[in-house]
Amino acid sequence: MLDTWYLDATWISVAFLGGLLARKINLPPLVGFLAAGFALNFAGLNAGGIALEAVSNLGVMLLLFTIGLKLNIKSLLAPEIWLATSIQMTLMSIFFGLVIFGLSFSGLHFLAGIELTTALIIGFALSFSSTVFAIKILEDRGEVNSFHGKVTIGILVMQDVAAVLYLTITGQGELTLWLLALPVYLYIVRYILLKLINTIDHGELFTLFGFFAAFVAGAMSFKLFGLKADLGAL
Repeated sequence: MLDTWYLDATWISVAFLGGLLARKINLPPLVGFLAAGFALNFAGLNAGGIALEAVSNLGVMLLLFTIGLKLNIKSLLAPEIWLATSIQMTLMSIFFGLVIFGLSFSGLHFLAGIELTTALIIGFALSFSSTVFAIKILEDRGEVNSFHGKVTIGILVMQDVAAVLYLTITGQGELTLWLLALPVYLYIVRYILLKLINTIDHGELFTLFGFFAAFVAGAMSFKLFGLKADLGAL
């Protein structure tokens, strides 16, 4: 077994080469990163060190935090957001569910005996998009603030909300009194953060304030509420 530091160095090197190769053939570097991850997993190098895992989580949350700064919560109530999300998830769930149910009669042993309800649940899972992947692509193209960029981000957020509701309804998530107090918490923490930011000069303290807002006020607080930390950072 490789030392974790050597393993982390291997991961970074392979990811860099994958991203560089993707750029050479006019693809987003993120595609190369994903391909590198698949290759490393296939090679059995799928358990990195604590340092690399911490840095990767840090990067994802900071990316979502910066996008959240540009996101207007009221825009999530726009018809093009919630209606598009509802239609997309419903159609994709039915489509993938029926495909998987049909394949259960094809003789594939790992799909044999799947009931229609189970197939639809799998279809529902496949209807979700990768928030990080989509946002990173929009950011690389400079389309975050465009109309379709805002709609896309809104749909991704609504998908996360749908996931939380599903886990709660099916009993896999826990609807606590703390969760019911989330709107009050968001109002209070927004007020406090706005007060703090007006008293901080642009410098090292301002940078640390950004980390505090993303990880403590956002990610960790949502985790305590039983929600996704990524959603809190956003």
